[in-house]
Amino acid sequence: MNGDLYTEAGTAPAVVVLPYVEDIFTLVATKLLLLKQHRPETGGFVIKTVGGYVKEGETPEECVQRNLVAKLGIRARGMECGGSTTGYTVVHVPIKYFFVNARDVVGEPANGCEKNALELNEAMALARSGQLCDDATVIPIYDLALRLLRL
Repeated sequence: MNGDLYTEAGTAPAVVVLPYVEDIFTLVATKLLLLKQHRPETGGFVIKTVGGYVKEGETPEECVQRNLVAKLGIRARGMECGGSTTGYTVVHVPIKYFFVNARDVVGEPANGCEKNALELNEAMALARSGQLCDDATVIPIYDLALRLLRL
């Protein structure tokens, strides 16, 4: 037991993060940075947002940074809370999702993880076809697309 009872029980609030790159001329999101995570048990992979459970005593923003560094080897220079939802692949937990448009590379992705940069329209097509991991990946992508359409 690592002392993180909420995470062990699967009942802690969670965060998901959607890093994106803006075109410097139009300031419109052109690429989303998703996580391509290999699944040794199936020999396949899933495409999803970076995320994780908020540890006891940790803020959601600290959880965002911890998961970005651990899984993708990047650190956010700025983030915006996009909203919240409920759900996850296995358990129903409250989730806050964050958008990150400025980041620094501080290391390499974790073993079994790759950075997967997709155009927004490519990510939307994967979301519509059910090829993304879960709702915690799809909801922030749809929300970001809707925000951009309102510009």
